[in-house]
Amino acid sequence: MTDVPRLHLIGPLGVVKPVEFLGIATRCASAGCGAIHLRMRDLSGGDALRMARSLRRELSGHPGTRVIVNDRIDVALLAMADGVQLGERSFEVEDARQLLGERRLVGRSVHDVDGAKRAEEQRASYLIAGHIYDTPSKEGEPGRGLDWLAEITTAVEIPVVAIGGITVERLPQVFTAGAHGVAIGRELLLADDPHATTTRLARTIEQEIDDA
Repeated sequence: MTDVPRLHLIGPLGVVKPVEFLGIATRCASAGCGAIHLRMRDLSGGDALRMARSLRRELSGHPGTRVIVNDRIDVALLAMADGVQLGERSFEVEDARQLLGERRLVGRSVHDVDGAKRAEEQRASYLIAGHIYDTPSKEGEPGRGLDWLAEITTAVEIPVVAIGGITVERLPQVFTAGAHGVAIGRELLLADDPHATTTRLARTIEQEIDDA
């Protein structure tokens, strides 16, 4: 199965404009971000496709960075993306596999152990699990915590990517809980220097993997 990146950028999330996101994504890719997720719930199909194609063009100089489209399998196929990220109430993983085949990544967002096991049984490439810490995107909903993350990572054998309030300072605890990688939104989208922040994250992740 295709290797799963360790560091994922999620955007634009309504936090930055699409054109700003393209620039941020390119700077993050140049600093070692392994996957850029295009999450665009409010865009029409045509606008989503144009955005995905623009992202592919912007990242053409960074072949090691995967382009992941959230939910829209049709957009992922037409834009020749590297995979899709399915929400918990989106398509079943096995249905996405029928369209995408085995070569592309199929991720599933999960919020409990049963959902994680089901996604693994259906041949998901990886899971995004969260939210781990309190985060503005989930205002009023406490983070599920590191013990919960450890439950997920021990319940399945496929890679688990942690999301929600992740910062460079929290990486050691997240990896100790068994995470394969992390997905980050605002920490990179709103960074004064996305390249420098990505470099810090990537270096810390590499150190955590080396020390494991």
